[in-house]
Amino acid sequence: MNNNDEMTDKQLVVNLIENYMNLMRIKNADDKDKEINFQLCELKAKLKILGISNENLIIK
Repeated sequence: MNNNDEMTDKQLVVNLIENYMNLMRIKNADDKDKEINFQLCELKAKLKILGISNENLIIK
């Protein structure tokens, strides 16, 4: 395994932990809709920073 693969593996672990924590935050939130909206706002900001449009990701 080279350094690029190792970094990819570490980033995958970080992403999985973040996903798990976000689901636990929703599960334990008193106001689930508020928590979901907060997480959507945070994710949209991250996508925007990376130059990814979320307009095509919206399910109607």
